[in-house]
Amino acid sequence: MELTFAQSLSISFEAVGKLFLIAALGFVLARRGMLKSDIMSGLTRLTIDVVVPCSLAVSMMKKFHLGMVAENWPVLIHPAAMIFLGVGLAWVWFRFVRTPRPSQGSAAMALSAIPNSFYVPYPVALAVTLALGAAIEERDAVAALVGISVLSINPLQWTLGTVLVTAGSAEGAKRHWSQYLKYAWNGPVVGIVVGAILAQFPPIVAAANHQLESPLLLRMLVGSAETIGAAMPPLAMIILGSLIAQCELRQALNWRILVPVFVIRFGLIPAFTYLLLRSGWIPAHGWLPFVLMLSAASPPATNLALAARRYDGDWETVSSILFVTNSSALLILPLWIAVGLSLIGR
Repeated sequence: MELTFAQSLSISFEAVGKLFLIAALGFVLARRGMLKSDIMSGLTRLTIDVVVPCSLAVSMMKKFHLGMVAENWPVLIHPAAMIFLGVGLAWVWFRFVRTPRPSQGSAAMALSAIPNSFYVPYPVALAVTLALGAAIEERDAVAALVGISVLSINPLQWTLGTVLVTAGSAEGAKRHWSQYLKYAWNGPVVGIVVGAILAQFPPIVAAANHQLESPLLLRMLVGSAETIGAAMPPLAMIILGSLIAQCELRQALNWRILVPVFVIRFGLIPAFTYLLLRSGWIPAHGWLPFVLMLSAASPPATNLALAARRYDGDWETVSSILFVTNSSALLILPLWIAVGLSLIGR
């Protein structure tokens, strides 16, 4: 199904818009006090530790094979390279532009460079492929590609990102960067790794693909996990909305902090990614350009706010920038998604 750029933009906006309306529901519920901190704590743990791993594991079981990593190596290398590029560009900016507090510059470096690895790309990818009428096999392949990119982004998010958003804090000063490594092994990563291992066993792959010749018990087990994982998109967006509801907008209105995040996160990194794909420097096929563009243009990682809050970092700056960038993504992200779709003839 080949679409014009305008049609791709319309489909992307509709897919992203529906998800952000769900996030708006989470925002309203949190602001009205219906999603209190204890409820959100339990809901977040349920989503990260159960629902997301189930969704990712089943997607990996259906489509993952060892050759997939070799065939799609850019989805592992490119996101990490763009993170280091983003940190470097932000560092240059803050060498010349001073912020009221040094911690704000460090936090902005993390927000400029580290994209949302899962909460936005995964449900958006599923929504866009569904809107395009992609076959279930294609949707599972896209989900597996997003899952592989998480393996590249998450370790850097929980190490480099956490160090940056806690720079200057008393708690952060006590910790060595290596102490953050344990947070790189989390629910989504466990789901990806377990799913990739189980995908090497043909009976499990057959069960994941609902083949009747597979053992009934396996089909029931994998089917249960798949049903649980289906709750991921709405839960992830409700949680995202509730996090944004805790932000203080006034902290983000300082142009010295906001400009580099917007220019790097929504401009330079996706534009550079597009040029690499267009010129052939990144060998791309199938849905790979779409996944790379989606990752490159995603708003900053919301988990950076959790890290800043947990380790006494600059929570106000991080959360307020997340408020502005995630709200703006509703308009900016569909544009880059349409660009990504144009690269694959959609």
